[in-house]
Amino acid sequence: MHAMGSHARIFYSSKMLFRLFFLLEIIAVAKNTIIESRETLLINVFNSSTGFISIDCGGSTNYTDTTTFIPYVTDDPFTDDGVNSQVASYYNSIFSPQLTTLRSFPNATRSCYALKPVIKFSKYLLRGTFRYGNYDGQNRANTVNPLQFDLYFDANFWRTVSITDPISYSWYEVLAVAMTDSVSVCLVNTGSGTPFISVLEFRPLPDVMYPAVNKTQFLITNIRRNVGPPPLIIPALFVSAVTEITTAEHSGLCSGTRYPDDPYDRLWEPWMDSDAFTVITTAESIQSSTNDYFQPPSIVMRNAATPSDNSSTIMEFSWDHSSFGLSGDSVHVNFFFTEFTPNTTRTLNIYLNDAIWYSNYTPPYLRAGNIYNTGPNVPNEEYHWAINSSGLSNLPPILNAEEVFTAMQFNPLVTNTDDAHFRKADAINAIKELYRVKRSWIGDPCVPQQYPWDGVNCSYGTNPARIISINLSSSALSGSISSSFAMFAAIEFLDLSYNNLTGPIPDALGALPSLQILYELLIIKSYD
Repeated sequence: MHAMGSHARIFYSSKMLFRLFFLLEIIAVAKNTIIESRETLLINVFNSSTGFISIDCGGSTNYTDTTTFIPYVTDDPFTDDGVNSQVASYYNSIFSPQLTTLRSFPNATRSCYALKPVIKFSKYLLRGTFRYGNYDGQNRANTVNPLQFDLYFDANFWRTVSITDPISYSWYEVLAVAMTDSVSVCLVNTGSGTPFISVLEFRPLPDVMYPAVNKTQFLITNIRRNVGPPPLIIPALFVSAVTEITTAEHSGLCSGTRYPDDPYDRLWEPWMDSDAFTVITTAESIQSSTNDYFQPPSIVMRNAATPSDNSSTIMEFSWDHSSFGLSGDSVHVNFFFTEFTPNTTRTLNIYLNDAIWYSNYTPPYLRAGNIYNTGPNVPNEEYHWAINSSGLSNLPPILNAEEVFTAMQFNPLVTNTDDAHFRKADAINAIKELYRVKRSWIGDPCVPQQYPWDGVNCSYGTNPARIISINLSSSALSGSISSSFAMFAAIEFLDLSYNNLTGPIPDALGALPSLQILYELLIIKSYD
């Protein structure tokens, strides 16, 4: 190639031209391959994400996440309460769009989301993510005075959310059975800060998975570890706490595994004790049957930890029960193993607090194997685990992944379905929609018992709870008095005063056996 004067000309030999065209052809093929792969991935993602509900709380537009390809929507269709906000601009840097917005609830004790449609009696994963980001300019979150509020799903206590710094985020997850065709998520102000939420995600699970989840019991996730790859450490300014557990263990941002690598969008956090363990890996795909109870993703199972000392035959690790932040002591554990070396037999014993927990387990070759407890472990303050080689093998122990849950029982005091089943057609929701009631009426009207709906009182002497009083005075109601009020078979008191209601009182209200007083247009009418 030569340049002459101000008019540059380039001369190519035939060999150079051949190489140039060959290179352009390679680039074109690679580009088409990338496009086709991306299109295939998008098609697979679309097909496998059916049934996902993904809410960017406080967001203003719907969009598709560029990393997971999951579509996220605004939360307006799911809640009637709250204020949309953005985290402080100096906290926006490396975080995904979901973690730059939030919805706060400063004006109500209990504020809820209604997630629907869902399939009744099907299993699901529900996850809430919280990032304060000093959205209110009050610098409320710190270790001395954490920002705290309670989290419920349907009528069940889930977690106390505790935010101790403005930068990091925390996620809380539950696995449960949908008892109706809707699932509610409620945030309760307990006096230690205004509740808020950044992301809300609902994921269907196959019925075969997590057999401990049933119509009477749900699981709260404490730990889900991808054992092997070390966490990605970045400057402390961007430290990310995914749960209380990982906050205590990692001082950096953890590059975890989730959808689409895990089709159920579970979050697998990397964990490694680099002083005691070393990482072994395989490039082979690890198979998991669709009938498997847990179906860990292949990418997680390709890594494992084993003792750093080749002569060591034991792996040890532990966790404290108090780190879970839960009162329940029914702890369920899942350990995952796979063998990377062909034509070998690795046999393991597992001990919990020096007592044998499982003996003579052989990991399957290039398939996902698991050991789990069918009932809760014996309650302990500390869970100290040891995995060692049994006398049947001289190969060192390995561990690929683990999950730890606390089992909790469903709250039996759900409201009677004659009063408040979660369909549009029935009583309380019919009234809410007819009169456009401006109150946070989402979720169960009576439960939790200490936080009933605004203007609603209930009787808890029977199971399930019954609505016995409704006060809608001064609520800007207009039109005729709805006969839907007669659907509350146990109601004793109904106050509709100081509204713009017209027309006669429906005869059906007079036929209610328990109704004692009806306030309507400031005139007291009593029924025996």
